Amino acid sequence: MRKAVLPVILVLAIMFALTARGRVVVGLKLDSGRDLLATCTAEDQLDRSLCTGYVLGTLDAKKPLALGIPRSFSLLQVIDTTVQYLQAHPEKLDERSTDLIMLAVRKLETN
Repeated sequence: MRKAVLPVILVLAIMFALTARGRVVVGLKLDSGRDLLATCTAEDQLDRSLCTGYVLGTLDAKKPLALGIPRSFSLLQVIDTTVQYLQAHPEKLDERSTDLIMLAVRKLETN
């Protein structure tokens, strides 16, 4: 009996961990600036972590374009600049989030 319970507990623990505190994170959509802004400014720590991962992934994927970021800038500065850019340009919120991140990074480079 004890041997049969352990696999069930293990499967349940893995399922819970994959659903991020019991909340399923499937079909996350961060295609637009509107989606990105909502995620990056959310109260929930999980959402803000998803924002961080998305921005980091974008910078990594667009590395040739992001090389101009001085090493003195942290990822949090890039995220803050992205959020400020999105808030300052609501007319661009329906554009692709990856493009908007790069526009914000270019603003960071010029400041």
